[in-house]
Amino acid sequence: MLVDKSVRDFLGELASRAPVPGGGSVAALSAGLASALTEMVANLTVGRKGFEEVEEEMKQITQEASKYRERFLKDIDKDAEAFNKVMDAFKLPKNTPEEIDKRSRSSRKNLKMLP
Repeated sequence: MLVDKSVRDFLGELASRAPVPGGGSVAALSAGLASALTEMVANLTVGRKGFEEVEEEMKQITQEASKYRERFLKDIDKDAEAFNKVMDAFKLPKNTPEEIDKRSRSSRKNLKMLP
């Protein structure tokens, strides 16, 4: 799983000839980083003198940002899995009309990101 790799290992794989991680995984990582920064700023605001007016809002933002951070973390691997399925579909044989149809259906199905 990509999410279990060190930053150094993730970047090494990203720089390699391997097809994953790719743009979708990097986008999910970037969104996760943005969520974590949002969460950090909200956490730094909670309990600080002079910010009592917004404390409840900051607590809510912290909870929401945490949920997004976890979601985007999952999306890093979800994107890689989806791309691997597309690549598997492209490797299917296409010698007969039946094989072509199966390959085409599999390719179309796996090119869609399903919830």
